[in-house]
Amino acid sequence: MNLYQKLVEIRKEIDVFTKDTEGYGYNYVSGSQVLSKIQKKMNELGVLLYPNIGEVEQDTYDYQVYDKQSKQMRDKTDFVIKGDMTYVWQNAEEPSETLEIPWKLFGQQDDISKAYGSGLTYSERYFLL
Repeated sequence: MNLYQKLVEIRKEIDVFTKDTEGYGYNYVSGSQVLSKIQKKMNELGVLLYPNIGEVEQDTYDYQVYDKQSKQMRDKTDFVIKGDMTYVWQNAEEPSETLEIPWKLFGQQDDISKAYGSGLTYSERYFLL
């Protein structure tokens, strides 16, 4: 099978996703649920998926939040990252056969490494969905 035929077979393995995780007041589909539904078939068919990260910019965002303990506003700084990336599907049996899909990366957290990590996991989950 070529890469496109393999991707169709992987897609056939997915029946439905359910919002199985809650955080920050939202219900959403977890990344582990998405991966668990496709990983076995990807392994069976020899299909790889990997991100190529391009240039990533970082900045800070300063704002105020209400502190319930002190009952006062306080300053807060978040790190914001954004950048270009490409997801690459590759046929392991024919490594020259790839499908590259341009994508974006965005993340915002109170720690720079968490901002980068959340941007990666968020983008992967929604790319696969």
